[in-house]
Amino acid sequence: MRTKVRKITSLPCTVVNTHYHWDHIGGNILYAECAIHESEMDPLAQEPDLNRFRQAARSPATRAVLPSSSDPAAYRVIPKPATRTLQDNDVIDLGECMLRVIHTPGNSLGHVAYFDDARNMLVTGDTAYLGPVYACFEGSDPVAFAQSVQRLACPGRKTASAERTASQHD
Repeated sequence: MRTKVRKITSLPCTVVNTHYHWDHIGGNILYAECAIHESEMDPLAQEPDLNRFRQAARSPATRAVLPSSSDPAAYRVIPKPATRTLQDNDVIDLGECMLRVIHTPGNSLGHVAYFDDARNMLVTGDTAYLGPVYACFEGSDPVAFAQSVQRLACPGRKTASAERTASQHD
């Protein structure tokens, strides 16, 4: 991953995680800086439990799609504590591009998506993608997931809690 990033830029890079699940944070250790929603700072800094992955990787169907040289028993994600916290509506300045953080809990408590208002482009992480949707794991919340999907249907809309906060300050 780092080699591909270096082909794009020689500038320092910060990994902006959508959430702390092990299948999204494995490359964090390759970079000096990483960011995550404030509610997932602690789990990001801990080595994830990969027992379910290892068990699933023993099945013939999974073995058939993994490289023959892979050894799920040896697979490890080295924890990398975040150097920056993210909150809903934070803006990440990439120079030619500005990404707005949208808190989208459901798949995990601190899941976020990133919206480029100028290009009308959305990076959803595990809140929206082709394939089955998972909101049944520890830390998942199906009701929050449904609310997050509704919010992403109109990413410029404030959350109900943000609207309450704004009206309290008016």
